[in-house]
Amino acid sequence: MSEFRHILQRGSLAAILTCSPLAALAADAGTGRYFSVDTIWILLGAALVFFMQPGFAMLETGLTRAKNAGNIVMKNFMDFALGTVFFWFLGFGLMFGTDF
Repeated sequence: MSEFRHILQRGSLAAILTCSPLAALAADAGTGRYFSVDTIWILLGAALVFFMQPGFAMLETGLTRAKNAGNIVMKNFMDFALGTVFFWFLGFGLMFGTDF
């Protein structure tokens, strides 16, 4: 198990270093014809995802007992917070590469 953990840590570090948003932003940004439309679409999609989080929190809270409501909301908040950080580290670079 220790060997698997070491491989996972080394792979995670390599992925963070190679796919960070800073590497993606280092290239020149394209000023193509549809650049502003792409930006608006990305912001709209992000807003929809942000509004999905409270919906999931309300759904899960409604399906559990009242004493667990605080735990469910905190779990959903941490899911959002960690998801945002990991997207910043890995997702942005994978999604846009040097195109953005």
